[in-house]
Amino acid sequence: MSALVLKVSTAGLEALGDRARKALGAEGQNEMADAGGRAVKRLLVDYFKTLNDERHRDGGEGFYADAARSVQNPETTGGTAVIAINKIGLAQRLLGGTIKAVKGKYLAIPNPSNPDAIGHVPADFPNLQFFRTPRGGGLKLQLEVASVVGHVRTGKNAGKSRNEASIIGDVVMFWLVPEVEQKADPTVLPDQDVMQQEAFAEMDAYLTRKLQNN
Repeated sequence: MSALVLKVSTAGLEALGDRARKALGAEGQNEMADAGGRAVKRLLVDYFKTLNDERHRDGGEGFYADAARSVQNPETTGGTAVIAINKIGLAQRLLGGTIKAVKGKYLAIPNPSNPDAIGHVPADFPNLQFFRTPRGGGLKLQLEVASVVGHVRTGKNAGKSRNEASIIGDVVMFWLVPEVEQKADPTVLPDQDVMQQEAFAEMDAYLTRKLQNN
């Protein structure tokens, strides 16, 4: 699924819908639903930006920053505003399900025990080494630490430090698997009641302004 679609309707709140039908007519109902849809869009954009700050470890722009940019303006007809979120992978995170490798043999899953891997992809790290596991494999880095072991006394490098690299050990950055079962995560979207309340508050304010001006 390439897009999530949310709907905001004047029929969702009976009293508001009745007031709108009597006071606004079909065109006014569309305008009111559009106002509610734009309120939901603003809520979604802010929500995704907050998720990006919380879940993207380096503080840069990650998956949810892309999601924020992908929220479309509402398309409104028949008293219903439709808001599309054109972020590939968002529906998968929301609903869960099986993810299989498509372009390559394996999916690269950041090692959850290694905070340096979270929020990254293998291309972010040079010199990753592959190793096999019963399920597929993994990608690791060999960590080293430089230490000063002395100083050069003579020659053109006199006075400079003489270093050695001590190998600390291998650190797993990614696990490689042919497929993974992703759990549903309803927190990738704001609560449905919160979105509904935001929409209806804006629609009610729109209707109140219209009635005051008539």
